[in-house]
Amino acid sequence: METSLIWDTQIHHNKLNVGEAGMFQDCLWGFGMRYAILSGYLAAKSFIGGLDYDMLWKRELKPMLETLLINRYLFEKSGHRGYRYLTKKFAKGNPCDLLRRHYNYSFLKYLLMPIAKRKYESRVKDQNCNHENCTCVWCRCGEKACL
Repeated sequence: METSLIWDTQIHHNKLNVGEAGMFQDCLWGFGMRYAILSGYLAAKSFIGGLDYDMLWKRELKPMLETLLINRYLFEKSGHRGYRYLTKKFAKGNPCDLLRRHYNYSFLKYLLMPIAKRKYESRVKDQNCNHENCTCVWCRCGEKACL
């Protein structure tokens, strides 16, 4: 069973996960439309072109998702000081410029990735889950509503 916020595969029971079902969303601010649309586009591209969906989303979305995870980690670590800093920066200038820089990948963020992944690992692990005819709550949810 996947335990990270960024899964290794987005194909479960021969269904492609897109949007929030694939956890393609900003884990800091909760934005998700851009990722939902892009993941839907990649799913369609994989169907039409016979391409590997996992390869497509990992190339296009995974770097962004990892940066979002690190941003969440940094924001939590900065506490109230970080929140005050961001609100002052937003008030002074163009928030889009600040967010664009904040959402860019950097070498420092690359170094923080293992720490951020470990921090947000799921605390719920079902060792019996194998995603094929599995009856764990996660798979039952996926069969009924989530996928």
